[in-house]
Amino acid sequence: MKEKQLQYLWMGSLFLQNRRKAILLMPLFVLSVNAQHVLTKEYHAPRAGDRLIKQQMEYTGSGEDGDSVCWDFSNVEIKEEEENWPVDYSALPDSLFAKIENHTRFVYNDFSDSLLLKSNENRLLRMDYGNPVLEMVFPLSYGDAFSSTFHGTGVYSQKYVLATQGGSESRIDAFGTIILPTKDTLSQVTRLYTLKNAYISISSDSAEANVISGQHIVSEHYQWYARGYRYPVYEVSATTFYKGARPASIQHTAFCFAPSDQRLLPDTLNENLAREDSIIRRDMRQHDVIRYEVKRHGNQLTLTYSLKDQANVKAVIADAMGIIYRQNQQTHPAGEDYSISLDCSGLKPGKYVLYIRVNETVYYEKIVI
Repeated sequence: MKEKQLQYLWMGSLFLQNRRKAILLMPLFVLSVNAQHVLTKEYHAPRAGDRLIKQQMEYTGSGEDGDSVCWDFSNVEIKEEEENWPVDYSALPDSLFAKIENHTRFVYNDFSDSLLLKSNENRLLRMDYGNPVLEMVFPLSYGDAFSSTFHGTGVYSQKYVLATQGGSESRIDAFGTIILPTKDTLSQVTRLYTLKNAYISISSDSAEANVISGQHIVSEHYQWYARGYRYPVYEVSATTFYKGARPASIQHTAFCFAPSDQRLLPDTLNENLAREDSIIRRDMRQHDVIRYEVKRHGNQLTLTYSLKDQANVKAVIADAMGIIYRQNQQTHPAGEDYSISLDCSGLKPGKYVLYIRVNETVYYEKIVI
């Protein structure tokens, strides 16, 4: 079997606000810490009946690891010439479920707190894992890791014998904020990194199949999970095919799972989380004139407010040094459902302060653009 055929086989199985009140508007140092999001089965395990669309993107790398990272993929372009990949999940008997992606069917065992890959097949091959691939463990938070070994046998083109074995290591290597190609900015994002080493061989005779002498394949896979969304919002992979001890070729992929598409899934648990996180609320207190909400959608930041008395309301976006980038103001009598919009297009991604001045009183909120 040629090496390119082995690469095809592998690809088919692998890819398949801290709130305060101030009296004066002045330069302010803001220390913003991104809350760590824990991946739990309740909020992030795949569900039967869900359907997603993976948009193929240009590969630009995986970015940094560590805490409070800001990954900016806002300028990554969609690969218009490439077909998007639908991903469908369905239930099977005996605690099994299937995922169909890139014309390949993957069968998983939903075992307690783990997801185990038992088999994968398409029109050319079938691979059954005697020792399944451990693909996910719940719960996971920053610094957590898990690993496993696997081996399996299969058939290619109904006449060749396949054999594979290897190991994988996964860990939560980063958390922070991600800016997607869709221009959505999501905080409380956790990144799962998986390194997989595998040897795969093919022979016309099962007795001749020698996995260790087969082709060595190393894949690095990154998935970004955001609070309020069940499935990753972004993922990238780099797969290296070795010839002997030297890399023969490298293949890269990148995909975006648009938040707008994920919000269409009937997922009440995550809908409630996303709704809470997209809104900053301040209720009216005894001496307050204003009650407000701050919502962000794409590049638009909207302040919606109600007034107890007539007031001049000014909204300002500035950095931690007090440099003003956007501002708008209005004067209204007592009433409800007033709003001020600020266009954040062109602002450098990062952390800012939204100041809300109501007559002589100033409130502020920490935001990420």
